Amino acid sequence: MVKVERSKSRSGKHRHARLAFIMDHNAKVVKVIEPTRENTQEKVYKEGLAEVKEVRYTPSQVLVILDLTANAKGKVEGFAEVYDRGEMVYRAVYRKLKLRGSKGDPSYSIFVENLFKHLKLKVKRVNPDAHLGNRRRNEGNTY
Repeated sequence: MVKVERSKSRSGKHRHARLAFIMDHNAKVVKVIEPTRENTQEKVYKEGLAEVKEVRYTPSQVLVILDLTANAKGKVEGFAEVYDRGEMVYRAVYRKLKLRGSKGDPSYSIFVENLFKHLKLKVKRVNPDAHLGNRRRNEGNTY
């Protein structure tokens, strides 16, 4: 069960979107899950649609949930979570046009990066293994 939403403030200056994407293991978008009808689900902002949908995907696919908020100045921030076989395997945050890993296996970052390319969202820098720290990244290197 995934909550999907598209809402905006009464003034129209603030927007929020929480969408789900099913991607194959080649990191291509297969299906987009968006809200289709008004429901009793809580929304971040007053106007818009929100609903909880049941999402089914095969073991050869992954589910990526993208949660983004745009403020009055147009700055966008949020996070993306990758689920494989029902478990969250990777989470990345998006702030100041930077995509930074915050939890999980960095090998799944390719799904988030390709989703941002598919949606044509601007990304200046990507750091998929930022949450591991320097010691973990250089563990195999003994100079």
